[in-house]
Amino acid sequence: MSGEPPKIPKGSIVLIWFPFTDFSDKKLRPALVLFEGYLDVTVVYISGEIPLCSPETFDFIYPSKWHGKEE
Repeated sequence: MSGEPPKIPKGSIVLIWFPFTDFSDKKLRPALVLFEGYLDVTVVYISGEIPLCSPETFDFIYPSKWHGKEE
């Protein structure tokens, strides 16, 4: 072990503890690595849950559009 922090490449899927808003507990969730620096990593958690709010606030990505097909 050389003392270097582990490298977590951009685009990796990792499991990380995310705290609840009130910091009363935490939950292990999958996350996407957006940026990896020398001593820090920026991630965004992945969720399949769609919140109940105005559809105009989200950009939905449909798998068929990834392949050039429209629904």
